[in-house]
Amino acid sequence: FACSEWDRIARISLCTEFDSADIESCTASTEIVRWITPYWRRGRRHWVMDASPFLALLQSGGTHRFRIEMGPSWERATERHAAMSVRLSNRDKGYKSRSVTRAFGGGNFDANYNVDREAFTFTPPAGASRVEIVTIISGHGQTSGNMCAEWCNHVHNFTVNSDTAAPHQVTYADIGNDVGCAARADEGVIPGQWGNWSQSRAGWCPGLPVETVRFDITNQVTLGEENSLSYEASFNGGIPAGGDISKNTYIVWYEN
Repeated sequence: FACSEWDRIARISLCTEFDSADIESCTASTEIVRWITPYWRRGRRHWVMDASPFLALLQSGGTHRFRIEMGPSWERATERHAAMSVRLSNRDKGYKSRSVTRAFGGGNFDANYNVDREAFTFTPPAGASRVEIVTIISGHGQTSGNMCAEWCNHVHNFTVNSDTAAPHQVTYADIGNDVGCAARADEGVIPGQWGNWSQSRAGWCPGLPVETVRFDITNQVTLGEENSLSYEASFNGGIPAGGDISKNTYIVWYEN
């Protein structure tokens, strides 16, 4: 039992600013994949996660640095060995990532969550072949009365150029399923964890990667001109209710 007794957010980030002389330095970074550790279960986990939207961050070549995090810095230190590799391949998709820009983060899921959140503006070049919203979202914490944001169905709406008739939505309809995560054992959820591991959560299961959600918005934007992306979250059609939303949302454009 050398590992954490709690499920923790784990992520790999690309350090976009760092001191090459200091191996611990990572002064600015971009999250590229996320997973959740299991409850107090030893063993080897092996994941292959698609981070292809973020290839644009490597296109300059040279030396790059990644940071692996497997829990908060304040938690009791645990013994782990983490290794990663970058696998490059040509899948003949017809386009490749050329720009990644962070549009929105998350925060406390309370009455102020949407307050003063301005629309994000971006200008994809005329030669872009594809434009996407790329987002990584997971809800954590539990407020008395509604169990938000881990155990409640919060809804996240992304609106392009004020087109409210065609929002892009992330929601968690499986909330309340007592065996929703247990049923995903064939995907890698570790059975018999030492916590309440079996129930569905808001966007994650203990011991699985968190999905990177991608929305193709190419037909909703005007290439070569300024566009806008708005974001708002709700609970039961109303104001946010509690807990915390861990979220990074990006605009990514691609070229042939």
